[in-house]
Amino acid sequence: MERVKDISKLKLSAGYVLIKLNFKNSPILAPGSMSKNNEQLSHAEVVAYGATVEDLTIGDIVLDFTSKEGFEWEGDKYTIIARMNIRIVTSKSNFDNGKKGKARIELKN
Repeated sequence: MERVKDISKLKLSAGYVLIKLNFKNSPILAPGSMSKNNEQLSHAEVVAYGATVEDLTIGDIVLDFTSKEGFEWEGDKYTIIARMNIRIVTSKSNFDNGKKGKARIELKN
């Protein structure tokens, strides 16, 4: 992935979504929602999606999803997941990033 210039221009298989994971540091440990650096997932953002994904737009905020371990690109963490593994999404205009909260995530190993 280090040779990719613009991750948002990846061509994904139909039905898959690329999301950017947004973490925050937290002293509270919530099983299944922590990164390896003890950062808690706050939310994710839709970066790209495959041809058959019709109900999401770039920039939508993902609040509840199931994912396997992601990957890093230029210092940020991403994951590619099937659309059916995303349960709660809202538009960016309907999301207050200043409020405290955490996303519901299940990281499967």
